[in-house]
Amino acid sequence: MDLIWNPDTLAADWVLDDNGDLSSADYHAAAVILCLFTNKAAAGDQGNLNTWHGNTFDIQDGEDQLGSMLYTLVRAPLTLQTEKLAVFYAQEALRVLVHQGLAERYDVEAESDRLNNRLNLRVTAVGAPNPFSQTFSLLGTPPNDV
Repeated sequence: MDLIWNPDTLAADWVLDDNGDLSSADYHAAAVILCLFTNKAAAGDQGNLNTWHGNTFDIQDGEDQLGSMLYTLVRAPLTLQTEKLAVFYAQEALRVLVHQGLAERYDVEAESDRLNNRLNLRVTAVGAPNPFSQTFSLLGTPPNDV
């Protein structure tokens, strides 16, 4: 099933096809969105209810947890250090897709947009059978009515 990232609401949503059914045309984008924007628990943080519960069971030896630590940067100032952490967290989260053979690696670039209080992450799949490159806006403050 396809997901699309909405930079205005800072959230993902399902994509519907012309018939109103769930679309399944862009699995790569959906996989990247799930990896980047599913909250992964920090080391030793077993009681955080805002993290993906699927990471609490059935993790095999050598298998990575699904998700990222990007959510820990939500209130971080837009500094070079925040950009570096965002790149690190994104590459760490996307490693599971590399292990699954979706790409050889993911190049991630971060750029602060201080005017709009956003951090933009450009994610590009290298060595993927299907090309993938997308910019995700994150951080900032979503509208109150979302």
